[in-house]
Amino acid sequence: MKLLGPEDTAKALRDKAQGELALARSLATILEGCPELNDPLAAAGESARTLLDGWKTKGPLPADVQARLDALSGQSAGLDRSMQLVGLLAGFFASLPSEQLDESWVRARRTFMSPWMSGPSGTSESEGHEVGSILRALELLFGLPRGKDVQGRCAELVFALEWLLARGEASSPLCMLGALAAEVASGRASVLELALVMTMNAYSTYAVGCYGTLYPLSDADPRKPPAGFDAARLAQAKRDIQAALAGAEQGRLLLLCFETRDASRREALHALACESESEREQFRSYALLTPTRYNAFALRRRLDVALRDQARFTSSTIASIVADMTRRDAAWMEQVAVMEGT
Repeated sequence: MKLLGPEDTAKALRDKAQGELALARSLATILEGCPELNDPLAAAGESARTLLDGWKTKGPLPADVQARLDALSGQSAGLDRSMQLVGLLAGFFASLPSEQLDESWVRARRTFMSPWMSGPSGTSESEGHEVGSILRALELLFGLPRGKDVQGRCAELVFALEWLLARGEASSPLCMLGALAAEVASGRASVLELALVMTMNAYSTYAVGCYGTLYPLSDADPRKPPAGFDAARLAQAKRDIQAALAGAEQGRLLLLCFETRDASRREALHALACESESEREQFRSYALLTPTRYNAFALRRRLDVALRDQARFTSSTIASIVADMTRRDAAWMEQVAVMEGT
């Protein structure tokens, strides 16, 4: 792996952040340009608005919810508006006791949220990750834009979108990328936050920084397509999405970031960058965030709470991580293989 100095590291981190923003905007453009993807997403947004309006028969909505609903009602149609409506519904329903909600919502949400109940730990969403957050540690290690933890708004948004799409006409699993595209393009969330939720619920198997792994594991809906469905147009959109994901990854460095201190205790941020294809493959295996592997990050010695409290990873820690990443028989990989039955 190639060692990058502070200037090159800073440049690589800026490039990664700009690349993720550009990717989200590209995905949003592709989704909005394909009726087979945009129409179900728009319908989900309108269904969310209808459910919120219908709730008023039981009493007034909370003032903040009503104010946002009014603001979105005056906003022009588009992917961002649709996802904000879905997110508004999700947040409102999450604040209510389950006995007030539709039973299908309660059952589906319990299933969707089960990976979070049994494993990943982090902190609730506030002004970014708190001390001890696993996601904050992953952002620091892999040089990612800082986001917020996924146990709150992002998970509720993705669940609500899944539930609303299931209630509508047939739609491609690619529609689930609508949440990622809108949230990241608007700056409300990071790729890692949305990708982890989608991976935990088996839509994709994301390896950090390897954007091609965001593509859904299945891109077909077994239900009968609606009238006017254009299979050729959807096929082109699939190719465009795959090209956008591959393009975001191509030429971008896969990084492990760490902090050094010289004799005067001055701190500097460095990174190790993968150079060869074999190193990139090892990185992909290391950075794969399936539920059990995410838990491996949470439980392993070098990501215990004391270490996650540090502002940066140290050079000695990164050396240990590289050793784990490049050894196929690393102890943590063996443990994960046992957990996953591979």
